[in-house]
Amino acid sequence: MKIFICIVLFSSAIGGFSQCTSTIAPSDKVADVQNKLNCFATENARLKQEFAATQNENARLKQELAESQNADGGFGFVALTPNLPSPVDCTNNTKLSIAKRQASVLAEGQGYIAFKSGKNGVLVICQSMVPAYLVVSGRSNEDAKSLRDQLLTEIFHLN
Repeated sequence: MKIFICIVLFSSAIGGFSQCTSTIAPSDKVADVQNKLNCFATENARLKQEFAATQNENARLKQELAESQNADGGFGFVALTPNLPSPVDCTNNTKLSIAKRQASVLAEGQGYIAFKSGKNGVLVICQSMVPAYLVVSGRSNEDAKSLRDQLLTEIFHLN
């Protein structure tokens, strides 16, 4: 009798979340109760699999987050004097560098071009009344500085 009460309490407690019938009637036969228990066992196994899949996804996301936080993001910045190439030459040289790298232009306007080269983002500001600016961001300091140095040579003809 105690087992019967435990089964009824257990099945009614999880019945609201389950697809199995949670009530056991006094008229139920042993086979009916076994079928209901088998349903709960199957439901339990399915929920355990879903939980394990969620845990695996959480672990994967935590790993990606840790890797991205451990990545040493790089940044290169240079302000150049205005007596460098004219804004038109600066813009043309920037477009040649973009074509050379098969990079994609993100934004372009009067006196500036922003583009993406691999995992690096670059902003080149070519203006005549203020210094020209070259901003490079990347996944690592080495990548950003290397690209910055290359672009200084290609766009502004500086070594």
